[in-house]
Amino acid sequence: MDSSVTTLPDERLREIRQLAGRFTLELVKALVQTGYYSSEHPASRTVARDLYQQFQEVARDAYELTYVLASTVDERGVMIEGLTPDPIEVARALTGTMGDHFVAKLHDYFVRNRIASFTIKRHIEEPEFTAFLGLWVTWATRISAVEGRTATAVMAEELDRAGIFGVTVVGMDEVPGQARHLPWPTRLALARLRTELGRLTEIRRARPEAMAELKARAVGDAVRAVRRAATLAEVLLHADLVTETVRTFSQAEVDHAVAEAIPPRRLAEVASLFLDWFETEQRHAAGTAPPGRDLAAHRDAVERSARLVAARLARLHVPDSDPLIERAYGIGLIDLQVLPEEIRRKFKARDLCDCFLESSAVYLRDFESCAAPKSYLKYLNVFAVILPELIRRKEAAAVGSILAAFDRHLKEEAPPFVGRSRFIEETLTVLDRAGAVAELVHLACRTPKEARAGLEAGVALFKARAVPDLVACLGAEDVSERAAAVAVLQQIGADAVPAILEELRSHRHPWFTLRNLIALLGHARVRAGLSVLRPFMRHPHPKVREEVVQTFALVLGDEAEKALIPFLDDESPVVVRKAIHHLGGIRSTAPAFLSRVYEAVRLRTRAEEEPDAALQTACLTALAQYEHQLMPETPDLEGTLLEAVHPPPWRARLPGRFGVRPKPVELLVLAIRALGALGTGRSLAVLGDLVADRSEEVKQAAIEAAEQIRGRLTSQVTQSPLKF
Repeated sequence: MDSSVTTLPDERLREIRQLAGRFTLELVKALVQTGYYSSEHPASRTVARDLYQQFQEVARDAYELTYVLASTVDERGVMIEGLTPDPIEVARALTGTMGDHFVAKLHDYFVRNRIASFTIKRHIEEPEFTAFLGLWVTWATRISAVEGRTATAVMAEELDRAGIFGVTVVGMDEVPGQARHLPWPTRLALARLRTELGRLTEIRRARPEAMAELKARAVGDAVRAVRRAATLAEVLLHADLVTETVRTFSQAEVDHAVAEAIPPRRLAEVASLFLDWFETEQRHAAGTAPPGRDLAAHRDAVERSARLVAARLARLHVPDSDPLIERAYGIGLIDLQVLPEEIRRKFKARDLCDCFLESSAVYLRDFESCAAPKSYLKYLNVFAVILPELIRRKEAAAVGSILAAFDRHLKEEAPPFVGRSRFIEETLTVLDRAGAVAELVHLACRTPKEARAGLEAGVALFKARAVPDLVACLGAEDVSERAAAVAVLQQIGADAVPAILEELRSHRHPWFTLRNLIALLGHARVRAGLSVLRPFMRHPHPKVREEVVQTFALVLGDEAEKALIPFLDDESPVVVRKAIHHLGGIRSTAPAFLSRVYEAVRLRTRAEEEPDAALQTACLTALAQYEHQLMPETPDLEGTLLEAVHPPPWRARLPGRFGVRPKPVELLVLAIRALGALGTGRSLAVLGDLVADRSEEVKQAAIEAAEQIRGRLTSQVTQSPLKF
């Protein structure tokens, strides 16, 4: 079957089934109706021309069309192969009462003429097709003098004499392999192969290269029609059944031609089967002879076929075939020089890895002390070969030691020779092209924390090239793996920012990955692209919004006030406290911020609900950073704090809205410290009264705050102006 058949759209497949049914119907009608006329009759010519056009349409996407007799008993047992991935049942293609009638006619024609299959190839020309049709429709009337068992053989001879090579007929009596109990598809494929090659025996005086081309084409025609890998393998294994009758070609020639004709897309499956068979024969020395074949001959065929298929697989190096090629090399079916360069390097790397691991400490010590450029480059070439293999083996300690040495050499300010850093960078590029970065990232992130320092430094050497794989690790379920990825990305720093911004724009990550990505932006301190965080200010998860606050503060510094103010109204108390913390850190005097602080720390009546203690703690801690900061007249935070730390005693004893709720000692101490930072002379009297408080914590805080105010009053430090 042609390779294009496997890629047809569904609509085309339905169309092909309909066209195949129509063509088959007209073909059978020709048997019934046109058989009374000669091939020169105008009616016959018209039928032949119409049939040829229909054939060209139905076989447009295929290499050939084959009718196969699947059962001699069931009248519905004729199949159409070669047009679609799956065979088409003629009985389903021809529907209705008349359809059943013509299906029976076609089946009867196959059985009476002992036809197992016949194939029409797409490249057949119209005159050749017309000549074939003339034989096809008159054959039944001309076989009365021919023995049934030889009918198809005579038909094949007539096709050859007429120069009709676009049609191949296989008779039921010509199908080999019954003694070996082979499946019918395998026997039919062997018969087709024998028929195609048998035609070449009549060719005389052909040049060797022309004969080789014809042989390859004939074998390709027979093998191309086989869909299943198991059938292809069995055809190659039992190809000796072909050379029993076709003696023009040697067994080796036929085996080689069949192996070369196996479609590349099926080659890996066929190779896998032969490797299994070969290993099975190797394990069972005694063994049992298969039906109809000597044990020694069977084993020789298995080995010979396995070598041919493995060699072709190594030569073509089809996708995902590396494990099979390595397996074939391991059991001695192919030699080292036959292997693809990439796999040869892999085996070389394994040998070098074994040698390195035996004396890694000595090797690394010599590398560290190497001061000659040529020798140093030789070391790097070895590392470029063995590092991918060490990573595959998960030799974390060895990989970490090598990459840590690279990191130290790159950071060394005075290298022993010019160009050492360039040598290392080129080696890193080679490793990246070899696909080692992704596996290295996974190894580093899955190694225990205490053993991965060298691996983290090594991954960071690849800079932006390692970022996509590190970002993938940020989505891992294992928290330790995510932490390792974050640590490496922090080492990469600004080089990771473009990729991180791109990941944030994609909006495809879970909240914990977003949180880490945003935190990494803050760590890098890069302002470019910071606007990408604006959509995350409204992210449903508070941890993400909290990280946005942190990043704005880290990146924007004293200019973060405008970006942080909106978070004061966030629904999450944690996010609000984080915003207050950072606004206090830059000593914001924005009215919205100061009003929020005032509202949180003011003294409340007993009828009012007291704000959350954590919020008051955040506000008071923020105010403690406002020393030497000029404050606006409203709100009067100093007066608010004085009232909070020393409310009128009589109000503290009143109930309801007339009484006040005193602050707990913990908040009282924080409020006194805030007074020490922003208080003036009017706070000294109150602080003096608090020195006599019964609480030692309050007493000590009051003494320190009073001293802080007096020191500020007597100093010459200028207060910072208000921010607008």
